[in-house]
Amino acid sequence: MKNRFILIFTLLCSLNTMAALSLVVKPLVGNEHINALNNLGKIVYSGDSLYIYDTTQTIVYSNAFSNVQHVRFRDTIPSIPTVLEHSQTDDKILVSVYPNPTAHILYIKNAEDAELRFYSINGHLMQIIEGTDDMCLDLSMYPAGVYLLNCRTRNQNFQIIKK
Repeated sequence: MKNRFILIFTLLCSLNTMAALSLVVKPLVGNEHINALNNLGKIVYSGDSLYIYDTTQTIVYSNAFSNVQHVRFRDTIPSIPTVLEHSQTDDKILVSVYPNPTAHILYIKNAEDAELRFYSINGHLMQIIEGTDDMCLDLSMYPAGVYLLNCRTRNQNFQIIKK
């Protein structure tokens, strides 16, 4: 299975990267994860998990391979939505964050009883936050850049842009 995946993925990469601008990973549960190809460093299948690294060798996506519904290429550059709406999936309410990009305050909805971890793009843990239903995260103390917000209890990850 592993060798077949690597062979198929390598063929897809060589055939599609000319027209494709982004890579889309759709898990069985949850939202699609979209990355611009020019921001990807490597894609690794190790053990029973899929790992996607950016150009700084920071993991931007990981999931058990059995939980990946499909991996495909898309011919548009990903945009980060201003609002990630919550939806009901397997009786689990998803967390939403907005606005994104943000200058100072990031609003977080539906994070009650969730553990949130805020990381720099280099993977350094900046904060651990106990979630509440409606909350906000003050980012004014951080420099402009790209950050990651991980909601471990809901299996969600967000790429946050601080202006």
